[in-house]
Order: sequence, then structure tokens, then C-alpha cells
Amino acid sequence: MRTWPEPGARRVACRKACLVAGLFALVGTGPFSLLHPAAASAQTAAHTHAVREDTMDTLHIAGLEAPVEILTDRWGIAHIYAENQHDLFFAQGYNAARARLFQLEIWRRRVLGRLAEIQGPKALDRDIGARLLSFRGDLEREYAYYHPDGEAIVAAFVDGINAAIQHALAAPDALPLEFRLLGIVPESWTPEVVVARIGGIFLNLETEVLIAKALRSMSPDTIRMLLHLHPGRPELQIADGVALDAIPDDVLRYYLAAREAVEFAPEDVANPADRAADA
Repeated sequence: MRTWPEPGARRVACRKACLVAGLFALVGTGPFSLLHPAAASAQTAAHTHAVREDTMDTLHIAGLEAPVEILTDRWGIAHIYAENQHDLFFAQGYNAARARLFQLEIWRRRVLGRLAEIQGPKALDRDIGARLLSFRGDLEREYAYYHPDGEAIVAAFVDGINAAIQHALAAPDALPLEFRLLGIVPESWTPEVVVARIGGIFLNLETEVLIAKALRSMSPDTIRMLLHLHPGRPELQIADGVALDAIPDDVLRYYLAAREAVEFAPEDVANPADRAADA
């Protein structure tokens, strides 16, 4: 059975590892601790190890119920030590936003259908697709499919992300370069972002549409042979009441647009002076 060292021993081991881990200097991460403001006076000063300066710090974050320690190992993997479930997922959200703030902001805009705000008309199809795929069911029931404590876990994770966002907004000039180039700031997350359907696994949707279109002009046997459908011999019988001719050729237009990778071009940069000279 594997046992974990005491917190103090973890810090010593991690500090030694950090001295030789150049990755931390590149991404700006390392071991640090989060303290609820009310708990700070009762705690020994928590530690943040800056690779280059070997300094110590404590972060006082509203929303935690107890102190949390986050250590980043030599491979850049964060290890979170918390005293309860809420603080564990709060810290996970905080740490993710701390390291990947721009990625999280673009993901939020993508799933909420708000990329056209910064990319203009070229992002409209993507935004329409995202909104068509938005979850409109019972959120409480949906959470229960993930975990018995799904609602509380998602709420804590989102609160952690938002705590990191508020921390970043306190020094807007220090936001990652991407925010300044696009003329935006990170905005708060909501639980709806976590349960968005854009990232769902719809691996056979395009195949289903392809088969439906093929059935307009080919027999089921021909389609089975051409598409090598297996295992077995799947039925390709058209359901009663389904008019295949009514399926438009661009039926997947918004779906495909919503699933495309987000890319930026020089014209997306807010300040023309910051655009590449040869763009």
C-alpha cells in the first residue's frame, strides 16, 4: 500500500524537485498553499516556492473552508491536498484557471455561443451551433448522473475558477497577452459551462446523416457493402413517417461549425497597431 508523506515532508521533497524543474519557470507554477482568510491566523505560513527567487508566500482566498496545499512535481503535475471535498474541487478550479486562464475563457465563450463578440460575423455559425447544443434539461438531475455530489462538486469547481478570475482582474495589466491583444477580460463561469454539450462524444452523428442521405438513392445492401457496417447485419430500414428528402444537405452546418477548433487571425486583434505588419 502506498503512503503519502506528511505535509512538511512533501514540501521539502517538492522544493528539491522544483530546483531542477525548468518547466515551472516556463509556466509559472510551483508549490503553493491556499488559506481561507479566517483560518490564516491559526496556520503556519503556507509556502509558495518561486523557482528563481526561492521566496515563500501565502494566498488568502475567500471561499475555502480550510487550508489547501497544491504541490507541482518535476513533471508539472499538480497534487492537491485538501481537508474536505469542497476545498479539493475549489482548489482544482482555482489551479486550472491560474495556469490556463485564456483557454478557459475561450472555452466559456465557445460553449455559450459568444465568440462572435470578438470575431464578428465569421463566428456566427459557430455561436448558433453552440446555442442549439446548449443543455436545456433539469440541471439537478443531470448532476446526479455524474456523481451523487455532482451539484456540489461542480459548484465548488466553478467557484474556484471564479476566485482565480477575480484575483487576475485585480491586476488587469498582468493578464496574459492574448487578453490584451483581443481587447477582452475573463468573465465568470457558471455550472452551465461545465455541462455544455459541445464537448460530447457524438462520434456517429455524421455517419448517421451520411447513411440517411445514401438511402435516398441506394439499397440497404449496397450501403452495407460500401460502408462495411459491422458487426452483424444492421437494419437500415427507414422509419415510418421519416421523409429522407426533407433532410437538407447542410443539416450539419451549425453542428460542424460548433465543433471546429477556435482559431484567431490578425483581424481579430483589437488594436490594429498590434497586428502583424505582413498580415
